[in-house]
Amino acid sequence: MYGIRMLTACAFLAACGGPAKGPETPRVDDNLESTHRVDVLPQGHGSAVVIDAEKGLLLTCQHVVGDGQRKLVLNIAVGGGEPSAYPATVVASNKKIDLAVIKVERRFERAVVLGELSDLHVLDEIYNLGFPYDLGEVGGKGAIKALDYDDPEHEAIKDAILAEISDGPGTSGSGVFLTRSGKMIGIMQAIVPRGNIDPKTGLLQNDGRQVIFRAVIRIDVIRKFLDGANVTYLTAFPKNPGVWNVASGTPALEQVKITIAPRVQ
Repeated sequence: MYGIRMLTACAFLAACGGPAKGPETPRVDDNLESTHRVDVLPQGHGSAVVIDAEKGLLLTCQHVVGDGQRKLVLNIAVGGGEPSAYPATVVASNKKIDLAVIKVERRFERAVVLGELSDLHVLDEIYNLGFPYDLGEVGGKGAIKALDYDDPEHEAIKDAILAEISDGPGTSGSGVFLTRSGKMIGIMQAIVPRGNIDPKTGLLQNDGRQVIFRAVIRIDVIRKFLDGANVTYLTAFPKNPGVWNVASGTPALEQVKITIAPRVQ
């Protein structure tokens, strides 16, 4: 009887897909360690994510850092301590798609792991990590509303993810991640307000029917930009279907080994 029960239990697990294999990529804590604040002097700031930990390269929005003429400082806080400031320089940028790579003379412990367009679906749960206002590093939670959003008023917002997620000044350049895996699937770009327009002021009316979405630069646009700029990044995949790293519960990380190129105009 015991043997029959065990066989029945094994058959049930097989039918349900077997035991959970664990997260596909780094946890939220890992992505927190890969997210940093970029201060643009004399005022203003944004967010950035580590793309190449060894070379000190981070990804952010072009509108945060400009064309390389602004003075940039990357503030890095480790283990809850006081942040350390590092001068940063722009090494690749593209105004048309609003992306930039900055470099600091420092190695990092972790880089984000990039997902793929095929990972994305409407209503997927997502989260972001960034530095809104003066609140320090905080997280937001939401969902994908659309995958191919074009904003007629902003040329740089094209083929974007339209997301319902918390945001605020200072989160431009922050990473947006899939909740189920921790893969980065976009970069927070801009607020997209919709509602009734006041005919006198031309502004949105605060009549309770205003909706605020966020435009997120999609991962395929990001990967194409990084490939064109010859910037190294990480992507996650199982080496063999169903075969996972037993020690960490995550698949092997493939590193695209390429070198840094001059800034892309």
